[in-house]
This record gives sequence, C-alpha cells and structure tokens, in this order.
Amino acid sequence: MEILARSRLTSKEQLSLPAAIRRLLGIHAGDELVWLKDAEGRLVVESARTHTLADIRAAVLAAGAPVPGAAVSVAAMKEGIASHLRAKHGRR
Repeated sequence: MEILARSRLTSKEQLSLPAAIRRLLGIHAGDELVWLKDAEGRLVVESARTHTLADIRAAVLAAGAPVPGAAVSVAAMKEGIASHLRAKHGRR
C-alpha cells in the first residue's frame, strides 16, 4: 500500500485535505465528500459532487445526433448519461 499524503486533526477537530488528494479526487473548495465503510471495515472517501449541466450536455453529445422524430426513453437517457460519467470519472 502506498502512502499518498498525511493530515493532522486540529484542536478544533478539523482536517485539511492535502493538495495531492484534492487533485486525485478532482475536488475543489465547496465540494462535499462522502465517507463510507466497506464490507472489510476499510474507510472509503469519494466526492459527492453532483453533475453539472456541462457534464449532462457532454453525455448527450456523446450519444450522437438524435434521429428526428425518434422517441428516446428516460431509461436510455439515464444510461447514456451514466455511461459518459463512468468514462469521464472512472467509476463503476
């Protein structure tokens, strides 16, 4: 296991996130983190970022040009968006 960075809890019980970790998670000031405990008891930290309009537009464009008059189901739209975001952010 590789140590990426170290942090220290302050007297006010606050934690500063090192720049290397912020870059790794792709987070910025104001972003939220989700702290999870997996089945083995390990701590997992993820960005809780909501998707921006730019992310949604890119996902729609990645699906290709729509066929005029062709209906697209909500499930198909959701799958297209999820597929794009998985590719962009490397998530499952």
